Amino acid sequence: MVVVGGGPGGYAAALGLAQRGLRVELVEAARVGGTCLHRGCIPTKVLLEAARLRAELQRADALGLQRPAEVGVQWPELQGRQQRVIATLEAGLRQLLAAIQNAPAPRAAAQPSVSVSVPTVQATTGASGRP
Repeated sequence: MVVVGGGPGGYAAALGLAQRGLRVELVEAARVGGTCLHRGCIPTKVLLEAARLRAELQRADALGLQRPAEVGVQWPELQGRQQRVIATLEAGLRQLLAAIQNAPAPRAAAQPSVSVSVPTVQATTGASGRP
């Protein structure tokens, strides 16, 4: 079984298939975790948490707490935190994939060793307007 895409849907599908005893090949063009882990959901959550904490600190006076005159943002440190969180989650995902018997080993799709042919499917929409 070939699973294309190492994002949350792809690696979950690959792990589920491997747990059912199927031989699985997980193909990812970049890094396991996909857009969500590396450029989307996770980096955004790191920024949102920093923004939430900054807002809380700015209202410290209302809670009877002293705070510095200004709670600033140190972009290089914040970006470093993003990278550390991403690296930690990616390492955990790689360990999970390696720990499952018959688990897929993610690999780049640049030079595939086999060809996979996927027929074109015409999408239709139902009453909801969604495919």
